Amino acid sequence: MAGLDKPLVLVVWHDAHTLDNDHWYDESELKDSPCVVHSVGYRISRPNARHLCLAQSITDEQGSDNVLFIPARMIRKVIKLQIPHKRRKMR
Repeated sequence: MAGLDKPLVLVVWHDAHTLDNDHWYDESELKDSPCVVHSVGYRISRPNARHLCLAQSITDEQGSDNVLFIPARMIRKVIKLQIPHKRRKMR
């Protein structure tokens, strides 16, 4: 089945961001706080990569869709997720 050989992960990372562009800011208003992003997807292994590659969807033929490349230096945490499976009742 698709995706079973690729771990499902939660990636916590700091993204580049801008302030609201509707007005001018005084330097004293500028805060150096990060834009923390949480992304979930199938981790695609890429040896020697400078980015973590995360796919939203994967096909049985290993096709990937909605692929996100997160620069390694922006990543703060990667958590492997477990998918709970509910047992079916046998008839």
